[in-house]
Amino acid sequence: MPKPHWFPFYVQDFLSSPTVAIMTAEEVGGYCLLLCYAWQDPRGSLPNDDDSLRILSRVKGDLVRIKSCFNEKNGRIYNVRLTQELDKALEKSDSARKSNAMRWQSERKANVKRTRSSSQSQSQSESEPELQSESELQSQKEMKTCMKATPSVLKVSKTGPTWMAYRTGYIERYQTPPICNAKVNGQLSQVVNRLGAESAPQVALFYLRHNEPFYVRSRHSVNFLLRDCEGLHTQMVTGVKSTTGEARNAERNDDAREQVKRVEVMLKRGTL
Repeated sequence: MPKPHWFPFYVQDFLSSPTVAIMTAEEVGGYCLLLCYAWQDPRGSLPNDDDSLRILSRVKGDLVRIKSCFNEKNGRIYNVRLTQELDKALEKSDSARKSNAMRWQSERKANVKRTRSSSQSQSQSESEPELQSESELQSQKEMKTCMKATPSVLKVSKTGPTWMAYRTGYIERYQTPPICNAKVNGQLSQVVNRLGAESAPQVALFYLRHNEPFYVRSRHSVNFLLRDCEGLHTQMVTGVKSTTGEARNAERNDDAREQVKRVEVMLKRGTL
């Protein structure tokens, strides 16, 4: 995982720094710019070259006070505090990556265990036939359908990529996986039929990141992904998301046009 695009800025520490306190406004601005450029560098460093530093900082005058905030090493300069924050960010990023890897590994093991359990149950049912209730049969059907959407069998599942895109977006938004059952799988199958196997996963992820109030209130149910999939595809391709405000504006424009038409008719009839 990459480091964040921002870095912590401790205002009190910055303002209480004796070096910063004697800087001019130009030097303070240049110093902040250099910190930003250093954060973008993979090593958190800057070139130890006054010409380059003047270009980056946009400071035309002396650089002595600004350079005193950096330490030189191997031809590059480093800000100690910024380097510490960079190390923390990279360590946190690495921890998150390892945590995600462990979570996915745990889920894969659980899926394998459920698959084996389901296979054993099926074998027992074939060797020892029993009468089952309709609800029990439906429950087994939903479990088998849900297993088709797991990463281990994506290559043979029609809805696999679309389900994983929907699931990824759902966890990203709600921090919990969505329900997976026969109904959901059937609805996603219809989405794939209507949009195609290539566009359906993209639209599913786009839908989960859509802030239309109706979608948010429904917690981005698959029902409305299926209902609006073609319109969502148009919004995704054009880069223009439909909003409640847009609908109200369109309705007001229609009302205004109708009023103009009524006035024109009344003028022609001489009733106005």
